[in-house]
Amino acid sequence: PPADPADAVGDNVALAATGARVGAVSGNWGGAGNAGAFGADHAIDGDPQSEWSSAGDGDAAWIEVVLPQIETVDGLDV
Repeated sequence: PPADPADAVGDNVALAATGARVGAVSGNWGGAGNAGAFGADHAIDGDPQSEWSSAGDGDAAWIEVVLPQIETVDGLDV
């Protein structure tokens, strides 16, 4: 294992490509759906050039990601 746990990298199980999906979201910019220009689907699409933007929720913004199977999650990077 890496000497510094912050350097650990594992599989991202919260990607749409692995079967994950957005279960719920605090809001999407402009009231669009999850697939919209800045919709929540962009948070899990694996594309660093796309992004999710909440509907002005600021620090209270949240997203729920539903995984396709039970997983043991060892870390979270936001």
